[in-house]
Amino acid sequence: MSISEELSKFIVESNVPLETKNTSKLYVLDWIGSCIAGADSEPSKITSKIAQLLGGHPKSTILSTGLKTSAPLAAFSNAASSHVVEMDDLDRTSISHPGAPIIATALAVAEEINASFDELIESIAIGYEVGIRTGESLGTSHYQNWHTTGTAGTMGSVATACRLYKLDISQTINALGTAGTMASGLWQFLEDGAMSKQLHPAKAAHDGILAAKLSRESFTGAKKIYEGKKGLLN
Repeated sequence: MSISEELSKFIVESNVPLETKNTSKLYVLDWIGSCIAGADSEPSKITSKIAQLLGGHPKSTILSTGLKTSAPLAAFSNAASSHVVEMDDLDRTSISHPGAPIIATALAVAEEINASFDELIESIAIGYEVGIRTGESLGTSHYQNWHTTGTAGTMGSVATACRLYKLDISQTINALGTAGTMASGLWQFLEDGAMSKQLHPAKAAHDGILAAKLSRESFTGAKKIYEGKKGLLN
């Protein structure tokens, strides 16, 4: 099997252990704290404003304002807010902050489709697994130029969204391919102290949901987005 096939089978079919679900609940609580802490920051205010200007069906809540917009835009705003004060969770093996894009994705999609709390928690665990393993595979050389929270975070986000939308294995493979081609986030912003750091998880969350939605409508993506000659791992 290709990496995407193996991951898609995992995303669609895995049973999440109770212990893992309980741990995931703590991650959600931690993420909400980070999101609230960043709510009054300039990046948060700007991303929330842009989300509202772009419009969208009022399906999911922007936590900093209480206003509703589309799931991708709500996730975009919430992910940015949660990454401002640098207190969101850090996974050292993947050198990434998985909660910022993944939990923002999960809450926005779960609210949009009225998913159960159990489905929400399971999707977060699935997203963490895929996002962290992607970051580990990309390795430390990737981190020299690329912000792994943006790149691997996109893959964690799409895994979360696919699980909640209940996509099948074929649809999930396509969604991974589409998400992978949008994965980005360069460190150059550090020279200027720019706001790009908050943009990276915001776009990861937005694009993960977008990729899943596109795939649900039969939009195709690269089948070997990881190991292909021009894929993520190269």
